[in-house]
Amino acid sequence: MGVSDAEIKYVRENFEKKYADKISSDTYDERDLRRLRTDNVYATTFIRGPDRLDEGVDLVHESLRFRKEYGVNDLTEDSFDQWVWDKRALFLHNRTNTGHKILYVRVKEHKKDASKILEVKKFFIFWLEMSFRADPLEKVVTFFDMSEAGLSNLDMEFIRFILTCFKLYYPTFLEKLLIYEMPWIFNAAWRVIKTWLSQEALARIKFATKSDIQSYIDKDQLFEHMGGTAKLDEVEYRPTGGGDSAMFSDTSDGRRVTFSDSSDVDGSAHTPTLATSPNANNNASHRVTSPKSSRRDRNASASESGHFTGRLLTISPADELTFVADESGKEPYDVITLTNTLMHPIAFKVKTTAPEKYRVRPSTGVVKPGEAFEVYVYLLPGYMNTVERDKFLVMAMEVTGDTYDVSLWKTAPKDSIMEHRMRCVASNNVDFNVNLAPEGGMSRTHASARGGYKGGGIGQQAAMAASQAKSFLMGKLDTQMEMLIESNNQLRRRMGYLIISHVVFFILTLLFFGAFFCLGEDLFSSYLYFPFGYCVSNSWSRRC
Repeated sequence: MGVSDAEIKYVRENFEKKYADKISSDTYDERDLRRLRTDNVYATTFIRGPDRLDEGVDLVHESLRFRKEYGVNDLTEDSFDQWVWDKRALFLHNRTNTGHKILYVRVKEHKKDASKILEVKKFFIFWLEMSFRADPLEKVVTFFDMSEAGLSNLDMEFIRFILTCFKLYYPTFLEKLLIYEMPWIFNAAWRVIKTWLSQEALARIKFATKSDIQSYIDKDQLFEHMGGTAKLDEVEYRPTGGGDSAMFSDTSDGRRVTFSDSSDVDGSAHTPTLATSPNANNNASHRVTSPKSSRRDRNASASESGHFTGRLLTISPADELTFVADESGKEPYDVITLTNTLMHPIAFKVKTTAPEKYRVRPSTGVVKPGEAFEVYVYLLPGYMNTVERDKFLVMAMEVTGDTYDVSLWKTAPKDSIMEHRMRCVASNNVDFNVNLAPEGGMSRTHASARGGYKGGGIGQQAAMAASQAKSFLMGKLDTQMEMLIESNNQLRRRMGYLIISHVVFFILTLLFFGAFFCLGEDLFSSYLYFPFGYCVSNSWSRRC
């Protein structure tokens, strides 16, 4: 997020000063205060920008007060009655095509009930907090599935609560709010909801239908009633000990990961000490350097994507592995750099959704304090056209003592493990002739996305340009879809007006003929003629 230590310090110190009376009066949970004071990542989640630090101070107060009021730290599976689980109206499942977790809200399963609203709110917090604890910096997509929903499912109080959660209590945790197949009868409610939101918040809300939902969520991650292949009845509604990381499989050189040192003469397995890492003598597999001298060999990658700063490791690239096709037949690969800036060793493990496609060297190990560790990810032949379906998971946890055992991953508490997801993209090897205008007189050179040249990074520029073009096109498509949705809504409104006018005309016609037959021809004609012939001498105008 690019938040500096000075900004974190400012928020902490000003919160302590501004809300000193609240702190002393036990307004907040002591566990939250301790986390705020010691966990930089947690403090970062309240800072929306360098010019909004004072807002961050107030957000800390709002969030911590809310957490104490709702007992967020003490919510567990056992906190809820069985009917809450049986509803299957709220759950975390699968990911968007950008790698974000999806928090589903199945609107048709919700009924407004004042006696149950508190428990429903806490259930939403339970799922939100579970994702937040796993990685506070990994934003979540909240998905309102409104298919088959009606007015009986509309609960404005619950909707306002969800929006307030992301506005005040988890202020930097929402990536997007997707509204799927909203019936037109909810348009009036939506106009009210819009008045609650700022322009910044409105920009995060997207409407989708069955025809365009796959621009946000891949087919294999989408439920069948939305046009996908995932089965709703196979969803694990109760969280399991393994979390959603259970969907990832261990990767290694074609087999399950082992922790034997590759230099052992007898080939026997042993538990490595913290002074070494798996395959430590295999120089082709990885490098261990200090952060200052760390260098990612990006010859096989088309772009530099920055870095992700987690609570245990800094990971580069931030969220995308790029595999570049090579005409020479070499295996495409990319490099994940794991940097430990803490004062104690950090164990890591790399998993993927498609272990049959990749070789990861090494797939597990330990990053010592102050070092950077490089993990090479190789794409096997024949899979270049399918890499964009694949995801990688980097897991990290603190280790102590002199040894590191693989069994630690099975016994470690879920909240002690940091998880970060990365998506995969493919890129072709592109040749360019580019004006370099060097001082030495050479005016042009030939470069490629595979090799580039030391000073210019031509391949990186090409990939960045392609990425920008893709983002531009996606933005245009989003805009066009929003315009189509609005046009569709206007058409529905006009159809409603047309139907009403037809009904009114039909009723008036019935009244006209009813009056004719019931009152008689002479009486009816007199009434019809009355405004125009009031003074004509007849039985109805003798007063003239």
